[in-house]
Amino acid sequence: MRISLVLVACLWPTISVAAETPEYLLAYKAYDQALQEGDKQAAILQSKRAFRLGQNVENIDKTTLFLLAQNYIDLTLWTPTQDTVDAIKLCLNLDEDGFNSGDYSRLELELMAAFTNSKLNPKQKFGPLQKAIEEAIAAGVDEKSLIIIIAKLQVVETMLARGDNDAAYDYITPLYNLFRSTENVDRSLMAQTAMLRAVSMLSDIEHSPYSNHPFSVSDAYVEKIKDGIIILTNALSLYDKPAPTPDEIDPMPLALTMWYSIARTYVGSFEIEAMQDREFEGLRNPADLPELYQFWPQECSDKVVWNREPPRIPSVALRKAYNGVAFISYGFDQQGRAKDVRLISELPQKKFGQYAIEAAEGWSINADQLPKDCLTYRAGTIVMSTISDW
Repeated sequence: MRISLVLVACLWPTISVAAETPEYLLAYKAYDQALQEGDKQAAILQSKRAFRLGQNVENIDKTTLFLLAQNYIDLTLWTPTQDTVDAIKLCLNLDEDGFNSGDYSRLELELMAAFTNSKLNPKQKFGPLQKAIEEAIAAGVDEKSLIIIIAKLQVVETMLARGDNDAAYDYITPLYNLFRSTENVDRSLMAQTAMLRAVSMLSDIEHSPYSNHPFSVSDAYVEKIKDGIIILTNALSLYDKPAPTPDEIDPMPLALTMWYSIARTYVGSFEIEAMQDREFEGLRNPADLPELYQFWPQECSDKVVWNREPPRIPSVALRKAYNGVAFISYGFDQQGRAKDVRLISELPQKKFGQYAIEAAEGWSINADQLPKDCLTYRAGTIVMSTISDW
């Protein structure tokens, strides 16, 4: 714990003489226990109780109150609530009064305030957040600081949400390059940055999920898509943990897998359209695509069995990449229209792995000859491979 010892030291004189332990301290202890047990939701709840209860104690040590509020900020900054905003305001007020006992400078707190405001009000202009980022960097805040990074990611997400993909690409690329040249970068941050950079390259692709023939695009645009695919492949490779069970799956690899499969499918669709009326050539041998399997366990790669005549390529369409809406079809009817179309975004995250298995069994992998762990591995790798390799 970053502040446990400091907080206990601040409170110890009070604890030793008090007849009863203050409620805010009990809440803090419950927060600390939940954190040690890995129960983040309980930690968030108890952390909020601790700083809210502390606010109501007339003679509480102000540096202690600052630390209680900072605890809650640390836990909720990525997904802020109004309580996060209130905690930041409290820290700003305490800082102004000379009671800043935490890890954040006033500039960083102001940046947090701008970030949370932007996060909670996505329709507003993000100029204030960009300005806060620039001021913090100019004042000496490390560009690799967590708050700088997540603030920049929020700017990119806002740009993508508005369809301003070129601006998002220009904004995320320096951060992506910085991460690539830095050792010991947090893997989840690097993966998210890579995903956003690739999405900025891919997210203006749109076509009907019911069409077998997407629109024509230039060779340069196809190359841009392929570059995005490479980035996503690299991001996926950051996750080299043992194969999880469906209930343990992290949504970030799921999102990366989804983008990867969408991108691969689009490139393939362009190739199909270029072939015009020529007969579909079928799926290529996975041995021709070693980069696709670099994140599979070896025992899985060795046992993939491809059917000789796979069904026609499923339609995968993307409507505004930021919203994560992808259509996956189980084949086509006689008129060439996709059927049984579903939205990935409507599926509960924990069920996506099973959905991937169903798709794999229904398309082109002989699932009976794969070890069970391979079917759940990365909760979408198989469906990604099935729908996109040709």
